[in-house]
Amino acid sequence: MKRINLKGLSEVLSAKELKNVMGGSYGFCLTDSMCDSDEFCNLWYLRCETKPTNTPKIDACEGKQENDPCSWKSEMGITYWGRCLAFAMNYTLHCSDLN
Repeated sequence: MKRINLKGLSEVLSAKELKNVMGGSYGFCLTDSMCDSDEFCNLWYLRCETKPTNTPKIDACEGKQENDPCSWKSEMGITYWGRCLAFAMNYTLHCSDLN
């Protein structure tokens, strides 16, 4: 079976047409705009998934840029300091204290 290059395909075909190209798989996506408003496109699996609920680490980076300093409190009231980082899958900024 020959592989096809999907790069740029989402600009040519509609979401419905793309589902047909990919065998009608439910929730297939290449960009977040192909998913519902409460979902994001998981680029590893090429499917729409529900956005994660915010945690204190995510809330600490609300409105900030990557590598900005941040802080968050644990459930025990301990304050941690770090930098806003975005990791693979959904690239959501969160306050990482592992830097």
